[in-house]
Amino acid sequence: MRQEGNLDLTGISNVDRATARRALEFVDVAAIQNGYNITDRPNDEMVEFARDRAIAYVPFFPPLRPRVASTERFPAPAAEGCPECK
Repeated sequence: MRQEGNLDLTGISNVDRATARRALEFVDVAAIQNGYNITDRPNDEMVEFARDRAIAYVPFFPPLRPRVASTERFPAPAAEGCPECK
């Protein structure tokens, strides 16, 4: 597809180091997208892997994913406890 001009850049998602290495055997990877945020950082090694190879690292944080690194709750919605907002 790349030789035909149908594919420009390749990105991979939800991968570990071994899978990323395997992908690099077949294509030039432009970006890696894995879950990563301030309270849940299981992919520090993938950030380093991408940085060492000049590959963009695109973190994502699914909004409905439970917070596993902290027992702290998200702030209450503004309408909660607000008589004027009901």
